[in-house]
Amino acid sequence: MNYGTIESAIQSRLSSLTGVTVIVLPDVEADFKIPFATAKITVAYKDSKFLPARSVGDNQSQEEMMGFDIIIQAKKRNGTNGIYAIMAAVKARLFGYKPTDCDQIIFPTDEKAIYYLEHKDGIWSYNMLVQCTSLLVQYTDDESLGLATKITLESGADAIVIDTQIPPETP
Repeated sequence: MNYGTIESAIQSRLSSLTGVTVIVLPDVEADFKIPFATAKITVAYKDSKFLPARSVGDNQSQEEMMGFDIIIQAKKRNGTNGIYAIMAAVKARLFGYKPTDCDQIIFPTDEKAIYYLEHKDGIWSYNMLVQCTSLLVQYTDDESLGLATKITLESGADAIVIDTQIPPETP
């Protein structure tokens, strides 16, 4: 699971909205402030909260609740391409959407999910916060797995056997 991958998945999910340009937050702030002709949605990873870890034997797992900002900007508040209609469309497209390796997207209950940012130079800006959860699982120590010495690849009636003898370590 990678934050950038989830940002891109959200961008892709919203890209079908008409009259709106959807981008992932650029690395350079100046690129974010480039003037735009149509309404614009910017997707950005915001933060993570971790739930208590669980363990079974020597293995642990922990849920990570990730927050993503959906910054919505438009020249008007009402109408077909107004910010209110865009916010409704974004909610409909994202609520319940399940990015790869995550649970479904939800809206937070412990903080404001949608709020006004500013009205500047004729552009209305609002922020919508969405969240999804992923599960972190402790990797098993590679040394405890041992080394493979024989691999068999089968395809129909054909079989390929690779037999590798690993020499013992020399002191």
